[in-house]
Amino acid sequence: MSDLRLEDQFGGAVRALQIIVIALASGCLTFAAIAVFLNLENGPAAAAAGPPMITYLALAAIVPAAIAFVIARAVLNGQARRSALAIIDQMPDDSSGVRSPDDLLQSSEVVRVLLQHFQTRLIVGAAILEGVAFFLLVSYLLEGNPVALGAGIVLALGITLLFPTRSRVAAWILEQVESIRNQQQFSR
Repeated sequence: MSDLRLEDQFGGAVRALQIIVIALASGCLTFAAIAVFLNLENGPAAAAAGPPMITYLALAAIVPAAIAFVIARAVLNGQARRSALAIIDQMPDDSSGVRSPDDLLQSSEVVRVLLQHFQTRLIVGAAILEGVAFFLLVSYLLEGNPVALGAGIVLALGITLLFPTRSRVAAWILEQVESIRNQQQFSR
């Protein structure tokens, strides 16, 4: 199956995901602009008497968030393949027991399940980044530390790197189908 035909199957879902990613990133960036404006007008909410502890905590939160981001995506990839395999196992078997990627992509049910998992994977990943970005931006609002503002903006822009395109989604689906095929060959 050509990538173009595959891409035509899920154009509406990709558009919805694009809107979600833009909304998550723009929400963070809008809050950053508000925090900058409020700090320029009124100064930081917290007195700068001691070290910026909230900023330190927010910066430290980047590490577990990065780990969670990587783990969540790997776990969700595995779940996607298992869900697709459950559908594939119900399909009529051919003589070798191993189906070609084109055969797997002919099943709209397999593509639909993989697309649903891609959506979940994208939203969870973007939400992890958004959470830490807001934590950093709130710490900037409270303490006025520009490092927190910069890190929050970088994470908000990082959300935009997850922006899905039809070709990226098709490539991910093809990658999962190839992984399923390899898994089938290994298990036979």
